[in-house]
Amino acid sequence: MATIKDVAERAQVAKSTVSYAFNKPHKVNAETLERILAAAKELNYQPNVFAQGLAGGKTQMVGLLAPDIRYPFNANVARGIEDKLREAGYIAITASTDGDPDQTITLLGQLRRRGVSGFILVPSFYGITRELERAMIALRASNVPIVISGYHADDERIDQVSYRAQTGTRELVNYLIKLGHRDIAYIGARNTQAAALDRLFGYQESLFQNDLPLRPELIVETDVKPDQIKAAMGQLMALSIPPTAIFALNDVVAFAVLDFCQQKGLRVPEDISLVTFDYQALVQRETPRLTGVVVPVYEVGRQSAELLLNRFDNPDLPTQHVSLPYSFVERDTAVAPK
Repeated sequence: MATIKDVAERAQVAKSTVSYAFNKPHKVNAETLERILAAAKELNYQPNVFAQGLAGGKTQMVGLLAPDIRYPFNANVARGIEDKLREAGYIAITASTDGDPDQTITLLGQLRRRGVSGFILVPSFYGITRELERAMIALRASNVPIVISGYHADDERIDQVSYRAQTGTRELVNYLIKLGHRDIAYIGARNTQAAALDRLFGYQESLFQNDLPLRPELIVETDVKPDQIKAAMGQLMALSIPPTAIFALNDVVAFAVLDFCQQKGLRVPEDISLVTFDYQALVQRETPRLTGVVVPVYEVGRQSAELLLNRFDNPDLPTQHVSLPYSFVERDTAVAPK
């Protein structure tokens, strides 16, 4: 069985550098990291001693990393993952990353050293940094499966389950335009990128395709927190030409927009229309019932777990990228402008 010394000799580096490559890969030079990973793969090196000591090298534990399990999207994805894993005799060890890439990398290392057999990562709206990507590739190179859930990543080496956020957003904004809206605001995540970027692209794409001007002042990026979303709404409604409709990044944003409108005496949809992406836990809200895109969030979780289980059984399978369909639900929060 190959040792860390064998890998170090093959890669022509110090043993401490090999240790860093598997525990803190973001701190290793990219060229050196690639050389170490290649050496480890050639030697079939397994860096986790605890997992090696168990029968079959598997602990039946999966690390589930999500930005914040309190948010409806993350909670529904997590439940789908847990249910599928439980059917196969696995359990999920869940940890919140707070959307922090460095914290995510640390948790990957901590959970791996505690013997988890694989990982499912639910990225934040801010996506996957280059350092986090390197950490995931290091895991894959050491035969630790990892699946990205609810997000489309560019890296072709990682299994993932996603949905068509850009297409869904374009359909929502097209719907508002067909109703007659011309001043449509976008409320998204601060430093829009990753999952949020797809939605911003869909918003812009719809305006361009319908020959409508892009008004930068109608695009507001904010932290996805109720008080800051309400501040964003205040900023929008104070414009000389305020929006007649709002595209909300997700259900959390939509709820805060509804609360703002109620507090300010604005009627939805009579005074301002609202559409939202995600549309999951809010289906139970009856006043008003939200118009939006329905993402099969629970199924995103289940299929993410299924990809991981398939990888456990067949490590040499080609990389799997699954894109789940969405559906559009027309309800009570969007009408033609006055």
